[in-house]
Amino acid sequence: NGADTRDVDAAVKFPMWLAVANGEMEVCKWLFAHGAAKDVKRRNRWNESPLSVAFGRDMPSYRSISRWLILNGALCKDDDSGDLNAEIMKRDIYAVSSWRIQERKALLEWANDLY
Repeated sequence: NGADTRDVDAAVKFPMWLAVANGEMEVCKWLFAHGAAKDVKRRNRWNESPLSVAFGRDMPSYRSISRWLILNGALCKDDDSGDLNAEIMKRDIYAVSSWRIQERKALLEWANDLY
């Protein structure tokens, strides 16, 4: 309907965040392709990003979404260099509770191998 995905009134649950939270990979891809590419790194008023939401869920579909977000720049610096941003990694992956240590390690190793 032409809705603005960057609408400030959607500061809590913006479309990319909602798609990730609901495990809707195809919706994430559609949003990304239709103007919401920068939303893979966007944070809501509680400082949650789509990646932190996906990584916080313990289901295979969310692991796939986490990887897709990383492949599409969720851990990269804003300067288009493609370099990983350590601050984003700390906020979005390390902030998740300690019971996910092995998965966090595997995801970081996977991401590091990409870059």
